Amino acid sequence: MSSASPAVRPGTPSDLDRIFELYNQATLFQLSKGATPWQGFDRGMIIGEIDQHHLWKVVDNNTIAGIFSIAYEDLVWQHHSGSALYIHRIARNRHYHGAGLVPLIIDWCRQRALLNQCRYLRLDTFSANAALVEYYVRCGFTLKETFTVPETELRLPAHYRGASLALLEMALSH
Repeated sequence: MSSASPAVRPGTPSDLDRIFELYNQATLFQLSKGATPWQGFDRGMIIGEIDQHHLWKVVDNNTIAGIFSIAYEDLVWQHHSGSALYIHRIARNRHYHGAGLVPLIIDWCRQRALLNQCRYLRLDTFSANAALVEYYVRCGFTLKETFTVPETELRLPAHYRGASLALLEMALSH
């Protein structure tokens, strides 16, 4: 990253093409690592996240270094109590691999969760991706459980259906 601090900003409709480029890059990276890949995302869903200020971008010198989305409710975690901020779909520009982008995103989300009186920061990933699960543990998350999404769950993107997910959580102190 540049010498100036990267900034987290809301995604905008003018970012849509770049957002989908980053999702495609992330999917290719997942495939190259033998991980379960994302299966694409509905453009309308992403526009809705932008409109609701749930899709964010990390900007470094006018370059979108990465994107992620947040939510305050999550179907996968519905049987867990406690207010939480959920992080979804972290995707980074391949030129920012190893540049500390994910810890920056996690810290930004932690601060936002605290501002919103959330007790937890949560995320999920495919449980078969042991390296990514371990990475998130090193970032301060605790593996809470492995959960298999029912095949019949149609409210989530297709790659979730029947997937075994690692549910990771970070308790927050106020």
